[in-house]
Amino acid sequence: MISVGLSEDFKIKPIPDLPSQIQEAAEHGELVVFIGAGCSCLLGYPNWKEYSNEVLTQILGEKTSCKLQEFDARVKLSIASEMESNNKKAIDYKKILAANNDAETNIKRKRLNNALLKLTNHFVTTNYDRELDMMISKSPARREILYDITPYDTQKYTAKIILSPSECLFSSIGYKGGVVFHIHGSVEKPETMVQTLKDYISLYHVRQAEECDSDSNGITYFLEQLFHSHFTVLFLGYGLNEMEILEYILSKSTAVKNNSETQKLFILKGFYTENEKELADYLRIYYMNHCGVELIPFIDNKNRDQLLNVLESFAAKIKALSNKLVNVRQLNCVLKNVTSPSREAEFARLMAHSGYSEQLEGYERIFKEANPECFFEHLHANKLFSIDFIPYLEKVKANDEGFSYKSHIWPAQEYLINVSSCRNKVKAIIKIISDVSLYSIDHEDEYSYTHIFAGFAAMYANMPLKMLTMKALDISDIWLKTKARNTSSVNIIFKKLIPKFLKGNNLRNHRKACRLLKILTQLYWIEIKNLDCRMQPKIYMEEYWFNEHINQTARLFGIKAGIAAVNIFLDRLREASKYDINGSLSVIWRPAIEDHSQNEHKDKIIGTLVVGLRDCLCGSIEKQREDTKLFLNKLLRDQSIIIRRVALSVIDSNWPLLKDMWDEVIKAGLFEYYMRHETYVFLNNNFSSFSKEQQSLLLSKLSDIESDDIEDLERTQLIFLQAIYDKGSKDADERYRMLISKHKYAITEHPDFIFYMGTRWLKGTERSPYSGDDLLSFISNNCLIEKLNGFIPDIDDGWRSPKIDDLASMLEKTIENNPIVFIPYICRFKKANDPFQYALVRAFYNLWNKNTLDELQWQRIWEELMSLLVSIIDNEEIWNDRNVDNDKFTPIPQKGWLLNSVIDLLKAGVENGEHAYPERFLSQGYCLLNIFLNKMKRNEYCPDTIEEINDVFGIAINNLEGKVFETLIYQLLHECRLTNNASGITVIWEKYRQLFENEFLHEHGPNYLFYNIFVCYFAHLYYLDAVWTEKKLKTIFSETQDKKVFLCALDGLKYTNFTTGNFNLLKKTQVWDRSTELTISDINVRQEVFKWIGFAYLTKIEKIEGPYLKKLYDRRDVEALSTITDQFCREINNDEKAEFCERVLAFWRYTVMWLKSAKLENANKLVSVLCTLLVYLERINCENKEAFVFLITQRQNDDFMTDFIWEDVSRLFDIPENQDVIISTLLSMNLNNEIDYDNTIHNLIEKIGVVNRIAARDIAEKLGYTELYLKFSQ
Repeated sequence: MISVGLSEDFKIKPIPDLPSQIQEAAEHGELVVFIGAGCSCLLGYPNWKEYSNEVLTQILGEKTSCKLQEFDARVKLSIASEMESNNKKAIDYKKILAANNDAETNIKRKRLNNALLKLTNHFVTTNYDRELDMMISKSPARREILYDITPYDTQKYTAKIILSPSECLFSSIGYKGGVVFHIHGSVEKPETMVQTLKDYISLYHVRQAEECDSDSNGITYFLEQLFHSHFTVLFLGYGLNEMEILEYILSKSTAVKNNSETQKLFILKGFYTENEKELADYLRIYYMNHCGVELIPFIDNKNRDQLLNVLESFAAKIKALSNKLVNVRQLNCVLKNVTSPSREAEFARLMAHSGYSEQLEGYERIFKEANPECFFEHLHANKLFSIDFIPYLEKVKANDEGFSYKSHIWPAQEYLINVSSCRNKVKAIIKIISDVSLYSIDHEDEYSYTHIFAGFAAMYANMPLKMLTMKALDISDIWLKTKARNTSSVNIIFKKLIPKFLKGNNLRNHRKACRLLKILTQLYWIEIKNLDCRMQPKIYMEEYWFNEHINQTARLFGIKAGIAAVNIFLDRLREASKYDINGSLSVIWRPAIEDHSQNEHKDKIIGTLVVGLRDCLCGSIEKQREDTKLFLNKLLRDQSIIIRRVALSVIDSNWPLLKDMWDEVIKAGLFEYYMRHETYVFLNNNFSSFSKEQQSLLLSKLSDIESDDIEDLERTQLIFLQAIYDKGSKDADERYRMLISKHKYAITEHPDFIFYMGTRWLKGTERSPYSGDDLLSFISNNCLIEKLNGFIPDIDDGWRSPKIDDLASMLEKTIENNPIVFIPYICRFKKANDPFQYALVRAFYNLWNKNTLDELQWQRIWEELMSLLVSIIDNEEIWNDRNVDNDKFTPIPQKGWLLNSVIDLLKAGVENGEHAYPERFLSQGYCLLNIFLNKMKRNEYCPDTIEEINDVFGIAINNLEGKVFETLIYQLLHECRLTNNASGITVIWEKYRQLFENEFLHEHGPNYLFYNIFVCYFAHLYYLDAVWTEKKLKTIFSETQDKKVFLCALDGLKYTNFTTGNFNLLKKTQVWDRSTELTISDINVRQEVFKWIGFAYLTKIEKIEGPYLKKLYDRRDVEALSTITDQFCREINNDEKAEFCERVLAFWRYTVMWLKSAKLENANKLVSVLCTLLVYLERINCENKEAFVFLITQRQNDDFMTDFIWEDVSRLFDIPENQDVIISTLLSMNLNNEIDYDNTIHNLIEKIGVVNRIAARDIAEKLGYTELYLKFSQ
């Protein structure tokens, strides 16, 4: 730095000139303002002397010594601190530093805050008060300079206020919201306040040179980084006392040695009169030569108030730059100037002052350059690869009133990936990767690290392998352990980087691959009730990809890295199975070491590690056979059962190469209980290749198994003898035949497994004890029922043999294939057991639905069936414990299923008038329904709370009670359809009405399912008896009725068609009044209510100002209005609803204007569906203009269904009188990154260009359509 001396031209002005460096820094968001005590004194806070005296007074009272008050402020504060700790009397700092809120001070405060915020939103202060905190919290979240209208600003950032010196990190200086650093602590946290000499010495300890690059974030380190950064610093409110501290920091640090050509440090200081010019000149020399700070003097004869005038003058000179300081056109101009020597540097400077979308476009441009890497150093120097230029996660409101996060890609990421293959760039890129990765540890919720870390992995995969050190690879540990499973980065490492390391024979690269393997296979533990009720291991990636990668790379690791890679898998497997103390869980976690269907759905983590160790050992045999043999020998004697099993399985699969390990294998405890599967497979595969001596020795070992239970011993021996049966040993074969005759049931279908998981459902009707032909022959021999009832399943063999349900399934299938044969036999099924009656009823139910038989055949079938059905449901036993299944091996709840099948058949017989059972059987059907109503249980569905009420109709039609009620209504309506006169219908209704009346009796309690079915079919009953039906609806929906009854009944409305008559009838029963007031948990019911109200509006029953719609507007029910709007949109293509158009437009106008006045925060969905109604709009006249402009402007904040809106805008633009409104609206909007699927936006701009070229140019620029911009600029 050049030394300065006295100047004859030095002058002091009341308002000094604003240095260009400060102006440029403020305009580019690169100014940091240091605030000292002078600014607080301006607002009535005590100065240092007054403050220290106040503190002493609180400790000593009013008797404070006058001599003590004359001491230096820091000495007095040190004394007070000691006395406070000794006397245990707390000092009330908040009382001393209370804000002054009188009118005059508030005016000053407002002036000061406005001026400061026009300069910057980055503040560092040594003051304890909270003036800056309150200012920055109330100010706009971000000065609109560089990133306005870009995704950088889609999130409104809250102020970041750092109260403790230990938390002051330079990385926070780039925070995109306002930030205040209290480097001396804050009154908000008194324990952080730096006041005593001891505090100052501790805080400003100057570290040794070797400490300077450490991770310590002391204040001196923070200030050094700040003073050497691209930020310009302005000190305000600092007198000589404070400057002693700052001089110490600046002179003892390396700041004074900064040889920057541009002055970066300034101090603004007032002098009382112009006569102090000489003093000011000396101070200017002192500050510059000793501190590297340039003095900006001004005349302050207004008792500090002049500082306000100076700051306001400075603020007025800060230009309000355009929303985009740099646009794509400027970037293109720089790139086209290929002869400029500073081309790359200028491009990088412009990029640093570009918005998000401009940066994306800028990187795309340099990708097309012949040497894009030549821009790297300049981009790096402008901090474009720092955390400051990574877009924050954007917090957006979700439909459920919760929040979600939207991420944006890092503009520089693809560029860094592209240049990471350049050897001379690798070191710098690794440093960038390290800085961002380390920053993420404490700032995990700020950025979308999933994409960032995936990019880092891609950079590593591009780099020369020699440049990737172990330290660099260790950074991947951070990527792995983010909150969101960072599978993308792991996939890139496994698919691209590790194969590169393992390619060839470079041992150093192999070790690096092993380092990555060790990092990526790390485990953590979660508490879960596992089989041993302990902890369960988890992996830091998705289990699917963990399994895929290990399966693909483990063998290659073994071939290339040998035992080094094996040890990694071995350690991980030991860790994962550490709770398997005696090996009992081993056969559950991994039933077979080799690939086997039994391993499916078992513990994925342990299973994958077993595969890794197994395949890695197999690969190692190819690379280091002798070393691997020694290793396998140790594993065969390992304490862990699963590791011994892996070793034996590897030896088995590689036996031709490992035959000389026979002695080690035979001593390895082959016949231990938990080694059964691997030993069985090993012997079954290889016994025939053993020599006679080896076979004899093996049999001897098998005979020497010890057990106190002789029968258990023989069963165990039999299992292993079966493995070697007929493999070349007569002694083994003879011993096997002897034991199998003695224990014929000892050998199971899978003897090698201790536990084998299977299912009896695999074979279906093939398990039946009788075939279809057998059943038909039994009919011929008149013994079908006896054969069916006489079948007794074998329960001793568990699920292996046929059971009753298998026979029932075969019977049902046979009846469906041969119905004519079974017609004469239907009545005989009265003596059949329940499962077979169910099979017959179900078979004819299926046949009825298929309707493949002729009418005469069905008449006889129904005659036989009615007789059978009466005998079934008139039997008292079927109503007792109908849900109990007495046969534990029969999956059919026999009685319950049989009753349901009977009512299903009766319902099918009357549901469709064109395909119904003969009229002469209606009386029998009525009697059957009467029996059901008299004997079935009521209220099996009984919700405890209104929150449990959901899809009641769905429950009803799948429940016996609901099925009976629905069948009753179907039969009533069917009988009425068959009657041609009104008197006949009256007679039929009188017969059935009493059945309905009975369901309203109080003795049945709240009949939830009946009320639901009743409301679903109330329109049909209203046709039969209007007065009675209206009365019953009033009973159901009465205000005195329980809310649960009301909501269960209301659910039936989902399946009732809207008519004006139905709406008005329900209106009389107060349904709409109560349903718009109650909280309805079922969204489908809720939306159905809204749709009925919407239809009422369309059919002119309801008005916008009517009671129901008005209630929705008054309670700001966005969901209801969105549902109604969406419903209107669905009516667009219905020609019969053409008269609704004007009413829809009226609703649209009213709702949009209501939305504008309501100023709702979470109305994105409503905005979207309102946009769909633009299809109704033809002309944007005076009546529609305000609503159209507001809606189109609002949709830019909406992520729902935005692409189709451009189609309607384009359609509307074809009408001349709409064009001015559309053009002015688009010019007023922030348009970025619009999706243009079918060139709709492109074509719209072309049409605008025909009318107004300048407007088309400006809109094209907003959207980043460079070609159209250039076209309309000519």
